[in-house]
Amino acid sequence: MAKCKASGFREQVQERQVTSRKEGFIQHKDDNNFVINMYGIHNATLLRKSLPRHLTAPKALYPDRRLHHGKVAAGLRISQTAKRVQAQAKRKETHAEKKRKRQEAMESDDEAEIGNVEEGDEDREPPVKRSRMGEGRAT
Repeated sequence: MAKCKASGFREQVQERQVTSRKEGFIQHKDDNNFVINMYGIHNATLLRKSLPRHLTAPKALYPDRRLHHGKVAAGLRISQTAKRVQAQAKRKETHAEKKRKRQEAMESDDEAEIGNVEEGDEDREPPVKRSRMGEGRAT
């Protein structure tokens, strides 16, 4: 606000020794206005107590919090519904693909068993395949 510039110079201190190098620093023109980071100070509560209430009063991020919440919730309902539909379609696609692969595997197993039948084996009963639930079924 006071348009302060780096107008002062002082010797640099390195390892507690004053060096011959100079560094610029800001000499403030206005000592009545300050910026205080109250959340970066270890005694912010004491500072808040000493400052007037109008300087430390919380300010609302949105003037009508309920209206803002309703808008955000409506947007999320739309986007989440679309995501659910997309996920359900992917699940169905994955399920169909797994089912197709299982069917192909069963058909290739059946073809391999048919190719392994030797003469005289036709009288035997077909082997029993077990499903995941443990029930047997004849092939």
